[in-house]
Amino acid sequence: MRLFINGVTAIARVRDRLVRAWRGKRRVSVTRQPGILDLASHAMETQKLIEK
Repeated sequence: MRLFINGVTAIARVRDRLVRAWRGKRRVSVTRQPGILDLASHAMETQKLIEK
């Protein structure tokens, strides 16, 4: 019985750690840094020649 309780406790601790780690990574930020290859499409978007 003691082994069972220790196993359940260990599983609960691992679950709590996973939930905390997941909550910390909810936000995703995407940045756009056009390079020389994307210069033409970036210029067309800024001049409103094409839509994003």
